[in-house]
Amino acid sequence: MSRHAGLFVTGLVLFGLATGCGEVVDATDGGSGTDGGSGTDGGGGPDAMKGPCDGPSIDLNDLIGCFVQVQCEYFVSCEGFNGTTQECIDLLTPDTSSSLERTVDSVNAGRIVYDGNNAYDCLQSLIDSLGTCMGDPDNNAACDATFQGQVSPGAACFDSEECSVDGSQCYDSNCGDIQCCAATCVSPQGIGDDCSSSFCAPDDHCVGDATGARTCQSGSAGSACTQQYDCDDDHYCGSAGACIADKTDGQACTDDSECLAPALCNGDDLTAGSGQCAKANAVGDACDSYCLGNLYCKTDNPGVDSGTCTAQPAIGEPCGYSDAYCRDGYCDTNQALPVCVPLRGGGETCNDVASCDQDHFCNTNGICQSRGTDGASCGSSSECQPPLFCTNEITAGAPGSCAPPLADGMTCKYDSHCESRECHDDPNNMGAKICEAYTSCQ
Repeated sequence: MSRHAGLFVTGLVLFGLATGCGEVVDATDGGSGTDGGSGTDGGGGPDAMKGPCDGPSIDLNDLIGCFVQVQCEYFVSCEGFNGTTQECIDLLTPDTSSSLERTVDSVNAGRIVYDGNNAYDCLQSLIDSLGTCMGDPDNNAACDATFQGQVSPGAACFDSEECSVDGSQCYDSNCGDIQCCAATCVSPQGIGDDCSSSFCAPDDHCVGDATGARTCQSGSAGSACTQQYDCDDDHYCGSAGACIADKTDGQACTDDSECLAPALCNGDDLTAGSGQCAKANAVGDACDSYCLGNLYCKTDNPGVDSGTCTAQPAIGEPCGYSDAYCRDGYCDTNQALPVCVPLRGGGETCNDVASCDQDHFCNTNGICQSRGTDGASCGSSSECQPPLFCTNEITAGAPGSCAPPLADGMTCKYDSHCESRECHDDPNNMGAKICEAYTSCQ
């Protein structure tokens, strides 16, 4: 996936973007998240989007709302998010404004061109991909073409997305994370070029060798490699130090990385050297340890990795000895035969943070405790009621207390520490970060 696609597809996952722009109709009949929270039979993203998301074009002001709707469907159905789709959206909403506003500024200034038709096509491909719980679509042309930077190499820029050459970075060593610090678009290195102090194009890889030198390599068949990440997604790093095309169903394998998705190397965990590439993304497929999508590898005997891909279990159903997401609640592995049980409330026993409901956390005594209010002691922000955070994130090592987001000028570490959701390098004290009001870059 290109840098531009990542701006609003992968970026949504990493940075938790969400918005209330426009009316997005929940495909789960109200966003309850119950019965698998899927909107389809078997989990995954919604099979239709309505309102401003139904195409054939998506307005820029509705873009984040449309995509975060799909992403939250994915989190609920495929990633075991303990809450409803709407709770997911509400949780992520505060981080949206500045991220979208910065992009809108660049579009309005002519430094980025936005294509709403491609955005709609990208959304549909995302729905198709996430609907099977298989993750983001890879190398999608519509996603790649939704945002197109207009700033030429060497010209002034405020953000890497504004650069016209794919994979470029908007860079100036004096800028750091200062808002609206004018830098220049720097193009990536080519194949074979040194990348020890630079960077490669999005689809290329910075690969080291025995001498310590690092150069850009393509990651395709025959390309030099020392680890799996040196190769493209449909290749693996062979023992001879070169990338090899992934194997197809039925071919012998020793590791999952050798098989072309959605196949995994099945059988090698049970008997070394006996693995074969085979799909493990449908109910009934054989599996070793895990399955792809919203399934889990059900093993009825402890210590045995081999099993069968099974749908997420409901409350009261066995969830096996492997790490399974329950359709609702969580897998209580403290029982002789682990089963799915409802999330715990205040005062009830718990195993870990995933055992308690949204209003509680699992304390050191194994009891679900109410999240702290302003001034309450805490060990992490997960112990505080949103949007409060634990102050030890800023004063590392000191006892923490729950506190509300900070006013402009206060010391911060993350955007979530600020009322403005803008935590940046202090231009008067490089190395320190302070909360600031959002500044439009001109």
